[in-house]
Amino acid sequence: MKRMDAEIRRKIALGIALLALLILPGCGTEPPDFRMNRVFAHKMEIHGAELDTAIDDTQIAITQLFGTPDEPLLPAVLTENPDFQSLIQLENLQRAAGAVASDRDGTDRGLFRKHCSQCHGISGDGNGPASSLLNPYPRDFRMGVFKFKSTQYGAKPTVDDLVRTLRQGMPGTSMPSFHLYPAEDLTALAQYVIYLTLRGEVERAMYRDAANELGYGDPDQTPQDRLLAMELKESDPEAYQEQWDAIEDYVVAAASRWIDAPEQVVAIAPPPEKIPAWPLAADATADQQAEMAASIARGKALFGGKVANCAICHGADGRGDGQVNDYDDWTKEWTMRNGLDPKDPEKKQVVREYLALGAHKPRNILPRDMHAGAFRGGDQPQDIYRRIVQGIDGTPMPAINLVDQPSGSGLTTGDVWDIVHYVLSLSQTGRGEAL
Repeated sequence: MKRMDAEIRRKIALGIALLALLILPGCGTEPPDFRMNRVFAHKMEIHGAELDTAIDDTQIAITQLFGTPDEPLLPAVLTENPDFQSLIQLENLQRAAGAVASDRDGTDRGLFRKHCSQCHGISGDGNGPASSLLNPYPRDFRMGVFKFKSTQYGAKPTVDDLVRTLRQGMPGTSMPSFHLYPAEDLTALAQYVIYLTLRGEVERAMYRDAANELGYGDPDQTPQDRLLAMELKESDPEAYQEQWDAIEDYVVAAASRWIDAPEQVVAIAPPPEKIPAWPLAADATADQQAEMAASIARGKALFGGKVANCAICHGADGRGDGQVNDYDDWTKEWTMRNGLDPKDPEKKQVVREYLALGAHKPRNILPRDMHAGAFRGGDQPQDIYRRIVQGIDGTPMPAINLVDQPSGSGLTTGDVWDIVHYVLSLSQTGRGEAL
């Protein structure tokens, strides 16, 4: 009952925030700007860099490359290279960007602002007006990390992966399904997410080099030593062009990872022939029922075993009550991996500094309760298979080591399917259904 009351309060608060969002834009506000990633910049500064000038230089550069929320651009280094022209179509970018509107023929525009910015923010930073009310927080696209996809651990998703996420929504979160929307709208939104990610990754790369490679904060730094010094365009055009070429290299590096994604799709191995398909048909034979029961039993043993070691996080019974004190990578980046334990009372002021710059208040990432039946990223057997084999980027869940023969160093594809069947059996038990 307490959980239900909390959910009702959360939905009321979310409704108020969204109502405010609808009212405020009519009050003479200025055109929106992309918010700079000051959380990441501050992380660099904590280690000794002074990036005020670097932030200004970066803002000039990425505005020239990517434009503004109302007038987006695609970097020329992408549009002029045939290898990248399929990544984002300008027509889709323009449809997804800008203010909410409709053409005379009924074509919707401003799709991202209409459907996504309330939670994900205009900049795709996960800091929309409703974001602080949501659990989990909306995704910050700027890190370039995506959880649920068909590609291997560490790779970018495909456009189809992004469209699939839009179409099915994210069960157990505030992200709804957009399956009723036209396919062209979903493709435009998916490509806009890629655009926001590219912009964010280029910004981060520039801060990283500003802190680690260039002399920002050094009184002897010259304009030639900066990321981009606009005054050099007239006084030293050769040096200016070198700076611009280096910036375009950041763009190409980020875009190349998206182009490579289709080649990194992980094939799903079929389950062993003797095991029937999940779920069992109503007229399954006794032998088929016995084979599935044996697979589930093996999966249970593997779930709690030392190789798969699922139980260490998900708990011995799969109720998500194992490791509950960890964080996702979006939080870890500026906390634990930055030498900052957010639970340390002596670090409260440092945490406040990050929160003031746009970081979300740290929350522990909770392992999935398999009994709840809400599987983000899909609840089909092949979806669970991918989560086990590929891991979940941005979370503590790693990819497993696939082996050809049973060993203490990894799992066979048959082992994985046994775990899949065990996990799905728990979800049916949680919903009160027969196995």
